[in-house]
Amino acid sequence: MKKHLLFLLFAFTMPFILFAQSNEAIRKLNDAGVTIEQIEHCLKEADASYYFKSTNTSVSKNEDGSSYTSVSISEFDPRKPVGEQWTLVSTDGVPATAAENKTFNRTTNSTGEFNGKVDQASVKVISEDDKHLVIGLRFLEKSLPKKLHFYADCEATYTIDKDSKKLVSGTIVNLKETKVSVATLSNIKVDLEFILLDEAEGYHISNEIMDMTVRVLGQTSQSIATIVYSDFKKVK
Repeated sequence: MKKHLLFLLFAFTMPFILFAQSNEAIRKLNDAGVTIEQIEHCLKEADASYYFKSTNTSVSKNEDGSSYTSVSISEFDPRKPVGEQWTLVSTDGVPATAAENKTFNRTTNSTGEFNGKVDQASVKVISEDDKHLVIGLRFLEKSLPKKLHFYADCEATYTIDKDSKKLVSGTIVNLKETKVSVATLSNIKVDLEFILLDEAEGYHISNEIMDMTVRVLGQTSQSIATIVYSDFKKVK
């Protein structure tokens, strides 16, 4: 009976403890000059206000030692209807065909309105010193756009420079394998750098390096994508 009561006490008090820890982490984040909403701006699609281009240099290294490199350029335009905001411009310098754009649209564009959200109960302080604050957090799965849906199986850490009061870098790693169409993704590590476009709105990713193991139909390869975002222009 005593063990049963202790279990119930633990079950009821743990959410409150986690909530208190999260509140303290968010307070420290705000004191360092960054808000959760500014971080979430990187995940916006439906309510995004900036046009930008994305240059993706992707290298796939296969088990047999062969490798394949491809450079694609795409653009995001929030003025277009949801489901059409991402467009493939070219692959390896050749304008995208209708077939390529159809595949790209299926894997990249969301069919509903999505604005990625942080699970505020997950926010925690990883480390802190006089110069930097590092926080950890997770994302709400149902809030994520299709392009970033695998983030639901990941945990993110963000580093804030306390002197400049700016978000300077982030790292996202997977907590478990995740499925994307016919592919299984594992050993995911995403390194991020940020640009502050509009202090009232928040940050956008300026550079991204995504390293992961991809398994498709029994074949495994390492995929490294270096993505540069450019030509930012507020259009809404």
